Amino acid sequence: MIRKLTINYAQMRSFLLLSLSILFIACGTPQYVNFTGVGYQSIAMQNAPKNNSEEIPKKAEIAVLVDVDADGEVNVVILNNTDKIMTIDRTKSFFRQSDGLAQVYYNAPTTEYITSSNTEGSGSGIGVNLGAVAGAVGGGGVLGRALSGVTVGGNSSNATTTTTSKVIQTIDQPAITIPAHSKANMGKTFKVEGIGTEFLRSSINQTNDNLMYTYSPEQSYTSFTVMIYYTIENKKEQNISTNIYANSLLISKPKKKGAVNDALREMYLSKPDVLDQPWYIMCFKANSITIDDERAMIKQGKGKVLSTINSKINKTTFINYK
Repeated sequence: MIRKLTINYAQMRSFLLLSLSILFIACGTPQYVNFTGVGYQSIAMQNAPKNNSEEIPKKAEIAVLVDVDADGEVNVVILNNTDKIMTIDRTKSFFRQSDGLAQVYYNAPTTEYITSSNTEGSGSGIGVNLGAVAGAVGGGGVLGRALSGVTVGGNSSNATTTTTSKVIQTIDQPAITIPAHSKANMGKTFKVEGIGTEFLRSSINQTNDNLMYTYSPEQSYTSFTVMIYYTIENKKEQNISTNIYANSLLISKPKKKGAVNDALREMYLSKPDVLDQPWYIMCFKANSITIDDERAMIKQGKGKVLSTINSKINKTTFINYK
């Protein structure tokens, strides 16, 4: 079965112009660019509400706001959309990675004991520097350095030793109380592997051919889940689950040197909605040298090429409500 592909040429033109501006925006001086690849990654929320916008329905009791930055760090904020007090149980609420590893938001209290001693004193008499002895008998190297400042001997001395103890306690909140129509941060961030600029740059460098993949939640190479347990005054405990997954990974390499437009066009034809995703990153890999550097290299007979990568992130906070 052949699928008919509808191309919006005006949107393609906008995509190409935006992409080229990202590629060259960081260049303060004219450059010769050898474009070597472009990468694109987008993420989406599974079973997103039909009204997945910043406007939360009045009938919703709770909203989970998930923010993912360019490094793949995830921060979660909870909105109490009711007229009553809401309590979040951080001992049950958890963050789960795609490998199944789950971490609760609550950290059990910890206590750390630190003890330090300081000795002060005076003495008189004859002393022998052990560093000099070690050197005299051929004890150089580590031994000589270790003993270079140590002196023993003397016929009288007195000293006072002071011991100091410090206790450091780390106490976390097992629950968060949120007043009516207010927000609260969950108090902990998590990093997701496989999402962000670092991952995309690595993918560009490690890929020789084009990769044009779109994923369903079940097929995705990386995802994460935020599970929140909450109660609203006298009601029973409830929970709300939010699942975010990578829904595309595109790596486009030019077929001939510097053919950036061709690489971008292939990417757009593979995924015409590249600019319509709520969260995406684009990275451009290029080997480039400034005019002055090129002249200096020619003069010195060097062939070194500077490597640059420009990137752009477009991100929207994911909102799940119940």
